[in-house]
Amino acid sequence: MIDFTNLRIEDYLAMLWKRKWYGIWTAVIVTGVVTFYAWRLPHIYRSETTILVQAQGIAEGYVKPANSDRMVDRLTGVSLEVQSRSLLERAIKDFNLYGYGTLSNFSMDTAVTALRDNLEVKTNADAGTIRIAFFSPQPPLSRDVTNRLAQYMISSQTSSREEVAVNTDQFIDDQLHQTEKDLAAQEDKLKTFKMQHLGALPEQNAANLTALNGLHSQLISNESASQRAEDQQSILEQRLQDQKRLDLLSQDMMTKMGDKSGSRVVSRTSPRKTLLTQLETKQSQLADLTSKYTDKFPDVVRLRQEIQDLELQLSKYPPENSDDSLTSQGVGGSTSPAVGNNDGSAIRVQIATLKREIAARTKEHDDILKQIQIYQARLNLSPRVEQELFSITRSYESLREHYKSLQDKKFNARVGANLEKSDRNEVFKIIDPAYLPEKPVRPNRRQIALLGLLAGIGMGLGMVIAVEYFDPALGGEEMAASHLGLPVLICFPEVRAGGKVFVRSRGREARLLKHG
Repeated sequence: MIDFTNLRIEDYLAMLWKRKWYGIWTAVIVTGVVTFYAWRLPHIYRSETTILVQAQGIAEGYVKPANSDRMVDRLTGVSLEVQSRSLLERAIKDFNLYGYGTLSNFSMDTAVTALRDNLEVKTNADAGTIRIAFFSPQPPLSRDVTNRLAQYMISSQTSSREEVAVNTDQFIDDQLHQTEKDLAAQEDKLKTFKMQHLGALPEQNAANLTALNGLHSQLISNESASQRAEDQQSILEQRLQDQKRLDLLSQDMMTKMGDKSGSRVVSRTSPRKTLLTQLETKQSQLADLTSKYTDKFPDVVRLRQEIQDLELQLSKYPPENSDDSLTSQGVGGSTSPAVGNNDGSAIRVQIATLKREIAARTKEHDDILKQIQIYQARLNLSPRVEQELFSITRSYESLREHYKSLQDKKFNARVGANLEKSDRNEVFKIIDPAYLPEKPVRPNRRQIALLGLLAGIGMGLGMVIAVEYFDPALGGEEMAASHLGLPVLICFPEVRAGGKVFVRSRGREARLLKHG
């Protein structure tokens, strides 16, 4: 066995020359086998089509597209679509590829894998193109499969885009109907809330304040008028008491005087004078009120009406010559002041009138207080009502804005869906259809043969080294001495015959070493 650790270049060259036929025959056999294999390989043809992926046919400034994918994403989706199992299975079934329908042991998984291996898809995002190529031993099949895959892809992508547009339109339409229902419910809620809090709404605060101020003014006027009426009633009641005392005193005096003189004097007060007194009182009250209020104030209107009634009553009585009383002739022919009840009756009439007035003003006072409480409660309730109304209104405005936005989106989605269905919106366009290939693209037999030659040479060198390595013969006295660890005592001389060198070696008569 040779030791390769201490060999020189000359030893390697000698070894190659010694075992040259092993290397030559190995190289020839390997090269021949590879060349024969390359020659037997079938021709593979390649057919390619180029598809342009472009924007929609109408400017986006006028019609917003339903599919707004970027070009890179769109090309990636197209590339995946072309290599999808569904499209490949359709192509296999249409062209009966890889034994479909003919082989009993046909496997669709194996066929799809084989078709995907023979399919080439390249994308160019800058140019917006996608290239589809198919390799096949048959040129027409390569062309037809390539065109069919392109058509499958365009049809699938177009249907997918239309489906997206239609689904978007349907989804927005559903959302629009739901929002419309919510908006109607919110409108009813807002309307009901305003009806329930009518008068306490924020926009009615100014009117409530104005009405409250007017009620306070009426209350003050009512209280002032009631106080004046009560004062007048007190005065008249005091006068009536005084009148009663005077009447009693006059009757006593008349009784005493009648007993002495035998005559009786009867005095009575004129009704006209009583009406004049009432008229003066009413005119004084009217002058006091007109100095503070307008002619439309309720008390002013009422006093004017009462004055007109008194003037109408006065017109029924003719003017009198005497000032305050009429005298009557008594028994015995003498005259004296008469005592009567006409003046007391007039006072009682005035007192009754004042009582009715006070009662009416008391009722009016209570009504005003109730109204003040109502308006005050509205004003007190206004902050809470305003907060609740703001919350309801904010929800209503938000729903209305959302509804308006959905209406705009609905319009755009409908236009986008119509655009996707239109023939004018050709997004995918075949600019270079698949052609019938004339020359095969593989195999490269020369290249394979050259690779076989190189492989044969390499395997030949390997064979030489292997044969030399496993040969048990020693290569010389140096190797023998090194291998055996013994000194060399004798060496056979070289014997030359006919230009050849022979040596005796291990039972053989002679072995050819080299040419001379």
